[in-house]
Parts: sequence; C-alpha cells; structure tokens
Amino acid sequence: MTKTLIELSEEAFAALFPLRANHLNPGASWEHPDGGGCLFDTCGEEFTFAERSDNRTIWTLIDEDDGKPCVLSGFHIINCVGYLVSTVQAPVGVRIRVTLDRDEHRDLFPPNRRRVTMAAEVIAAYGLGNELENLIDLIADIRHWCDERGENFAKLDCTAFRHYAAERKLKED
Repeated sequence: MTKTLIELSEEAFAALFPLRANHLNPGASWEHPDGGGCLFDTCGEEFTFAERSDNRTIWTLIDEDDGKPCVLSGFHIINCVGYLVSTVQAPVGVRIRVTLDRDEHRDLFPPNRRRVTMAAEVIAAYGLGNELENLIDLIADIRHWCDERGENFAKLDCTAFRHYAAERKLKED
C-alpha cells in the first residue's frame, strides 16, 4: 500500500502532535513544555518503551545522509538519533516528514570533534592504564553491563556503527 507523504513544518508538527515527556529520563533532550525533555534514546529502557509504543504515535528523529535532520512518522532504525512519542496518532495511510533546522537543534547533533573530546575524557578517566588499555577495559565492561541488563551488545554495536557512518559522512560533506 502506497502511503501519502505529508511534509510539515516543525511548528505545525508541534501543534498537531503534542509530545509526551520522557518519563524515564528527566534530563532528556527536546524540551517539553511542562519541563524535562521528550527525546527517547536508541537503546535500553527508553528504546524498549519507544519500540513498544503504538506505531502511529512514534516519531523517529533522523540524521539523513544529506545532513538534513528530520522527524519521520513511525519507528525507524537507520540513521536514528532518537524517538519522540506523541499523544495524538498520525492518520492511517500517511507518512509524515518534518524538516528541522539543524542550527536550532544543534545540541541533538554534536559535531564529531566534540564527540571525540567527550570520548577521550571518558577513556582517560576510565582506568590507570594508557588510553588503549583503558579503551579495551571500557569496551569489555560495557559488554558486561549489557549482559547484566539483558541488552544485546551486538545489536547496539550495529546501531552505533550506523550512527558513526552517518556522522562520518556529514564530516566529509
């Protein structure tokens, strides 16, 4: 079945599809009018909540290959930055795309240099060894963390690789 594509401005999206606050993470991004944030993460409990939500109320924040961020109706994984959940369902038989201004949402899409700096700080503080030893220990401990919480490390690593590939492409453009 072919779906009709409707393009909305961010303002129209906000008016038509009010968003739920992220009840699992009060410090989430994408400011909610009542405080806190609306964006649900791409892993763990927040991902599970989004994945189990009604597909007509789920919205995926995408960092498209052309570097233009958007929100798409429904649950998507490729180039996904996070998920939003609305209190109003999208109409049946319709795909909705909301174009975003990257500058207004730059905190959702940190530049790669900032990502490298944040990672370097975590790695340096992680252990007593050199950077490579600390990185190896961190990755091993993340695998243990996933085991303990029932998370699929390989699946998360695949998602992380897709994010990395999209971020590298943006840097090349």
